Amino acid sequence: MRQLYFLIFLLFTSISSAQSKEVLQQQFDQQIAETTQLAKNGQLQEAIKK
Repeated sequence: MRQLYFLIFLLFTSISSAQSKEVLQQQFDQQIAETTQLAKNGQLQEAIKK
């Protein structure tokens, strides 16, 4: 029975970790898109100063 609980725990933590990685990837992609847009508009230097 302990092994079953341990396997369930491992499954839960791996799913949680995968979801966290997905959220981090989405945030990173959003930041890259925003930075690219600022660069295209010539506003990147101004944003860096702030």
